[in-house]
Amino acid sequence: MNNRVTVRPFVESDATQVRELFITVNRLLAPAALEDVFEAYVVSSLAEEIDRISAYYAERNGGFWVAAMGSGIAGMFGLEQSGSDALELRR
Repeated sequence: MNNRVTVRPFVESDATQVRELFITVNRLLAPAALEDVFEAYVVSSLAEEIDRISAYYAERNGGFWVAAMGSGIAGMFGLEQSGSDALELRR
């Protein structure tokens, strides 16, 4: 088993695994009393960002990367422009 992590730019073939990881992590983080709020957040984030990563980050002068381990995606992050000389770290 290859335990080496490689950080590389997102490619469209990563989309399914990125989507599944995003959903899984947010459901694990959801406190029991806020499950409905987290589910609404997941639904809106999928539509606005995760299901259109390339377009979303291009529109914001940013980029999206994945942490690949073996044939899977172990992590992810995006950077989007938040000011003329600043980026915001996301995901």
